Amino acid sequence: MKIYFAGSIRSGRQDVTIYSALITHLRSYGQVLSDFVGDPAITDKGRVEFTHQEIYDYDSGLVRQADALVADISTPSIGVGYEIGLAESRNIPIMALYREGTSAHASPMVLGNSNIQSRSYQTLDEAFAHLETFFSILTKQ
Repeated sequence: MKIYFAGSIRSGRQDVTIYSALITHLRSYGQVLSDFVGDPAITDKGRVEFTHQEIYDYDSGLVRQADALVADISTPSIGVGYEIGLAESRNIPIMALYREGTSAHASPMVLGNSNIQSRSYQTLDEAFAHLETFFSILTKQ
């Protein structure tokens, strides 16, 4: 299974260690196409070696290849929202995770969308349990 992981880059990298842990866990379900999101070397300036067009082409191409998209929406990000919308338009299953207490920042457009499995978590173990449920349902389909 090919999995696209979406998380904030230019909107803030304060969650990069969480992203890295989620990406490591996601590898137990398949190939993570967007490992770079969990790379601590990437700052909130993004991947400056690429043009905006190159980033769009590359990232949207990866979303189009994905069998599932998992997003951490604890830190609001226009790019993550765009990737979620792109995945939804292609009928790609979506799991949106957000840390307990950050739901005031999570978009109602995501939380209220019945096509997106949105789940809150306080610990990584809780996030991992949500992912286990999400992927067990996907593999049964």
